[in-house]
Amino acid sequence: LWRQSFGSEAAPSSSEAVMVQGRNRAWMPRLRNVLGKGDAIVLVGATHLAGPQGLVALLRRDGFQVTAVAVPAAD
Repeated sequence: LWRQSFGSEAAPSSSEAVMVQGRNRAWMPRLRNVLGKGDAIVLVGATHLAGPQGLVALLRRDGFQVTAVAVPAAD
């Protein structure tokens, strides 16, 4: 649905490169610093997590342990 909302085939790729992958790369130095100091929680939108350029993969490549935490649904 996210990709369809752009109205063209090229627009999602361009937006993802700038708004997701570019931001992920820009955040990495700061994340390395903060996470390297000890326990931390990082909250980002779900789009920033998945894929080979997602924060999960980037952090794991840098040697960090990334653990998913399940949050129970509200009744």
